[in-house]
Amino acid sequence: MSFDGCPPYPIGISPRGYGTSFVGGVCPRPIIQDALDLVEDFKLRCGRSSRKHRHTALPTTSEHFRLVRPLGRDSSGMLEFSLEPYSFVDKTPPYFCLSYTWGNPFADGVGFKKHFDSVDPEYSAERKVDIKIDSALFGIQKNLHDALSTLPLEAFQRHFSQSSMPSLLLWIDAICIDQTNEAEKGQQVSMMDTIYRSAECTIIWLGPADDMTPRAIRAVEILSQKAAEFESAHNIYAYCALTAEGYEEAGIPFIGWDDWVALASFFQRQWFRRAWIVQEIIVSADLLMYCSPHLIRLAALEKAAKTLYVKNSKGENLSARFVDANNAAMIVEEPAAVLWNMRDRLHIFRQAALGNPAVIVAEPEEIQRGLLLSQIIGQVVPFLASEPRDKIFSLYGLLNFVPGPRARLHADYKSSVAQVYTDAAWTCITEAEDLHVLAWVHPYAKRRTDIPSWVPDFSRTSLSALPMGFRAARGLDFVPTAGQVGGMRLRLKGVPVAAVAEAPDRVGVKPLDKWRLDPAWFRLAASIGQQHEGREILLSEMLARTLCMDFSHNAHMQNMTAGLMVRDDHTAQNGPLDAPRASRNFGPRPHHLTRALDGFEKLHDFGKLVMDMIHTEADKVILKSIGANDVDIKAIVLIPDGAAYRPFEDERLASILADMETVRGIDGDVCWLPDAETIQWWYDNEEYTAFRLSRREDHETTWMFPSADQRISSSQRLIGSGTPQISSVIYKAIEDFTYEFQRGYAFRKLFTTETGLLGLGPVTARPGDEVWVVSGSETPLLLRRRCNPESDECKSGCDNDAHRFELVGAVYVHGIMNGEAVAGMEQNSDMANLVLV
Repeated sequence: MSFDGCPPYPIGISPRGYGTSFVGGVCPRPIIQDALDLVEDFKLRCGRSSRKHRHTALPTTSEHFRLVRPLGRDSSGMLEFSLEPYSFVDKTPPYFCLSYTWGNPFADGVGFKKHFDSVDPEYSAERKVDIKIDSALFGIQKNLHDALSTLPLEAFQRHFSQSSMPSLLLWIDAICIDQTNEAEKGQQVSMMDTIYRSAECTIIWLGPADDMTPRAIRAVEILSQKAAEFESAHNIYAYCALTAEGYEEAGIPFIGWDDWVALASFFQRQWFRRAWIVQEIIVSADLLMYCSPHLIRLAALEKAAKTLYVKNSKGENLSARFVDANNAAMIVEEPAAVLWNMRDRLHIFRQAALGNPAVIVAEPEEIQRGLLLSQIIGQVVPFLASEPRDKIFSLYGLLNFVPGPRARLHADYKSSVAQVYTDAAWTCITEAEDLHVLAWVHPYAKRRTDIPSWVPDFSRTSLSALPMGFRAARGLDFVPTAGQVGGMRLRLKGVPVAAVAEAPDRVGVKPLDKWRLDPAWFRLAASIGQQHEGREILLSEMLARTLCMDFSHNAHMQNMTAGLMVRDDHTAQNGPLDAPRASRNFGPRPHHLTRALDGFEKLHDFGKLVMDMIHTEADKVILKSIGANDVDIKAIVLIPDGAAYRPFEDERLASILADMETVRGIDGDVCWLPDAETIQWWYDNEEYTAFRLSRREDHETTWMFPSADQRISSSQRLIGSGTPQISSVIYKAIEDFTYEFQRGYAFRKLFTTETGLLGLGPVTARPGDEVWVVSGSETPLLLRRRCNPESDECKSGCDNDAHRFELVGAVYVHGIMNGEAVAGMEQNSDMANLVLV
């Protein structure tokens, strides 16, 4: 039997929701839909249905959530589930959360990208795998399907005895949240801290294992068990190809090159980079990690990640070789180490906030104030989110996790990215009562264009902020008020210091380019010295301190008055004041190098860095002159006798050396830079050349190059590839200086002001930009005028004489970082109003 407009259905079966069969007349629309549903049910039983699952609205999205119940597989082998609503108001049955990445789970980066790209299409959102939810089809991505297909039952049984294990329930974001409903999505995201905290356990799914996974697990176990020995070992480095003897001497089982590659691959799996895992892992009561079929011992992974991070943070970061050179180089284990450090800290913070008497904190007022967004937002920068707003929303659970005076935060996916980022920046300002968040603004080439200039681009994986600890606005009070933000504008008070006079472009801004000598360094320093003729100042020290922002490794250097190192009798007799501690010596070496390298070790670390940069440029000049332009960057080249090439007569190198001599002429004998004769002498020294081209992982075979006597007969000599060898033993010896240099100089360049100050600021700085000291900011700010003060537009459009500026970025200006520019000023009368747009 069939009705007009209605498909047939079995006789005697009423359409669902109606008590009797409908006979005759016009078929009402609700009955038509129910009849269609009956047909789909029949097709499902036959395996021919195409009906898609639609989420049923939750009773209240602020209290209710869904859990998914596995039902096994149907006759065709398809996974089946039911989706059930629950409420935290009522008693919730035991359940587990799943933490995973939606897309490709494998490692990306140098050495792993080929495999990543080859499997990537399988894991794309366009190629979903069907499962059944409540007898309807639902598409999920392959990585989640892999997890649901292969996670072993013991992952869940460990929490219950065999007899008491309840029916399995899971919380999985891709299934339990209606991803098409923005309002529900925002409410559920705001509950995620409660959802994860209330779960029996969070199961971490890294994806399927590959051929390297067993090696990585072995390396993790070794590093966790021998953490102290590894941290203290001077001749063992992470991610290096070393011989077994060094490990044996340190009492550590051997970790070979293949093991380090495997470990780098493990830490570069995509799960470790997800922004959401920060919340998921920190708030969870218990954790299990699987890289199928391997169960990863989390205590060992945590210890290994922290050990590597500490050692690599000391300047021994050779893991950058696994990171694409066009991206910001990072320590590959950094996300894992940051994750577990935050978990430790925030659990203590939470217990203290809950009043646990066993937890004693150094600053109880911090507990009363609650966890601040500004305290955690900078730590999660390395993590990724495909949805830009999630870089902020993923932190709400952490802020809700730690009790405090603020109301619970709620994600609103109806707000634009610009609004979410602006609100986050303003929250950082009001909670911390300072403007440190402005130091995170950096004009990357791909910076978002829809956010105000004073709002950081939180979607970036590196903010390159200036270090904390400066006091440029010392004595100027700052109390943020709601009226300071109008629309997307920020109203401030400050003092103009000086306009930028020169800001030459850098030789390049890619990661390796920071290690290339910039001719502008010495020319700018010399120009400052000439402006201050009659005063004896140590320009080389000012230059070195500016390039590393006055920091030595883990120790703040003393700021010098007015940024100028004034020479006195003590300096003349004993060398520069407050000089950084001596660099490490080179360790064991052949006797014929002892005298030469002893002389080298007497040079200042900054001078050693400059000399190595000049030697690299000289290598490049020689290679160009013989037509060898495509040398592998790690190569060591054996060429005909280099004396005939005279690299230091090259016009560019000669100009650099001339500017250096000008600086040396002003500084005199206490200059931190070597003279041109010394630079050339070391370049012609065969033994030293072999030494500077030796990688630190080749430490035990550093002296295996052909000796000078062996090469003289064939008129040959060694030179480098013309590319900075930052993994060399030279850089190892000066790591304290280079560690801070690479942090400070990344995406920044030198500039001078019209008043003769030397500064380090964003690569987009240009002449005419203005240095300001602003109330509430520890660092000076570089601003760019958006209006002409004399124009009618400015006079009519600028309220209360508050002229409009763009924020170019925070800057280091030597000599004004400790309040010198605002000393003696009155709080309000001497400050000008300004507006950042």
